[in-house]
Amino acid sequence: MTKFDPRACPLPGLSPFELVGAASLRSGRIPDWPQFAGRSVALTQSCRTGILLASEALALATGDEVLVPAYNCGSEIDALLAAGLKVRCVDCDARGFLTCEALKNAAGPSTRALYVIHPFGWPQPLDEIDEWRKENGILLIEDCALALFSEFPDRSPAGSRGEVSIYSFPKTLPTPDGGAISWSTDWAGPGELRKPPILRTLRPTASVIKRWTRRRLPVRQCAEEPGARLENSADGEIEDIPEDYYFEPWRARRACTSLTRRLLSNYDPCAIRKKRRQNYLALSSLLETHGIALMYPELPDGVCPLYCPIRVERRDAAVSALAGRGVTTSPWWAGGHRGVEWSRFPVASGLKRSILPLPIHHQLCCSDMAYIADTIRSIYTDFH
Repeated sequence: MTKFDPRACPLPGLSPFELVGAASLRSGRIPDWPQFAGRSVALTQSCRTGILLASEALALATGDEVLVPAYNCGSEIDALLAAGLKVRCVDCDARGFLTCEALKNAAGPSTRALYVIHPFGWPQPLDEIDEWRKENGILLIEDCALALFSEFPDRSPAGSRGEVSIYSFPKTLPTPDGGAISWSTDWAGPGELRKPPILRTLRPTASVIKRWTRRRLPVRQCAEEPGARLENSADGEIEDIPEDYYFEPWRARRACTSLTRRLLSNYDPCAIRKKRRQNYLALSSLLETHGIALMYPELPDGVCPLYCPIRVERRDAAVSALAGRGVTTSPWWAGGHRGVEWSRFPVASGLKRSILPLPIHHQLCCSDMAYIADTIRSIYTDFH
C-alpha cells in the first residue's frame, strides 16, 4: 500500500491557468449571486472601502453613533471612525453572537445604526434584534466579510436584511482584492470608483499564486516559520492591531481590480458552500472523536463556514506549530483597535486571546481534514 503523503494546507490559491483565463475575458460583471438579488451593488477595492461608503448610503451624519460587536477585527472600527461616526462596542456571548438585551442596554439617543458581523460564517441571530432596531429607527449594516455565501435559518442570504451590507472576497475566494457594498435604500450609489494603484495589486496577486504552488507540495517540503504575529502582552492586555489595519486614505472610493471582477464569474456559491460544509463536518467529527471542543458544535443548514474554530490557551504557539507542519492559520483577531477600552469587554477579549481557526476551505479535501485533525491531536495537550 502506498503511504499517504499529505500536502500543505495553505489558504485558497489561484493557479496560473485561472489567471490567464480570467485575463482573457473582456469584462467582469457583478456576479449573479443570491445575496445581490433585488439590491443595488457596487464592487469595491476592499470591505473597508465599502464600510466608508456605508455612511453615505445610510445618510449618516458626523457624530452619529453605530453599535458594533466588541468581537471584531479592528479594521472595521477604524473605517467607521474615518467616516466621521461614533462607535460604541457591545460585548458578545462565547460564540461571538450579540444579544438583543445587550444592544438595548448600549443604545442611546444618538444611536443611528447597528453594525453586525457574522462570525466565521454563522449568521447573527437577527430575528429579535431586527424587530427591536426597526421599532427604534436604527439602521442595519451587515458585515458579511466572513459569511460570503451563508444563509439565515429561513434560507435567505446573509446580507439580505441590512439596509446596507458589505463583503470581502479574499476571505473566502482566491482573489487578489475586492469587496462589495449592496444597499436597499434610495442612495444613488458611489459613482465612478477609481482603479487601485498597480503596485498595491501585484503583491496580493503573487501571494494567491504562491498559495496554489504551495498546495502542490508535500508537507515535508513546506515547513517554515510563520510570519510576524501579534502577541498578547504579559499583563493580559489586548495589543494594538497592525498599522495597516487602520484605514488608509488610498482605499477611499476605489474599485476592485479588473482581474478580481473577471475571476468572480468562475465561482459557484452553491458548490463552494457544499464543499466547505463537507470539510467542516469531516474535521469537526474527527476533532470531537479526539475530545477537542468546537466553538460551533452544530452546523445549521445554509451556513458556509469560513473556518473550524477551536479554543486553545497558547494560541500563538499552536499557530507556529501548525505552520511547521504545513497548515496555514492565524492568531485570529489577536489585536484590537487602540481606541477601545478592552477591559470592558471580557468575553470578546477572551475570544481574541484563544480562538484558533482551522482551515476547511473548498480547495481542501477529506484527506486534508484527517491530516489536520491528527496534527491537532498531536499538539493539543501542549497548547491547551
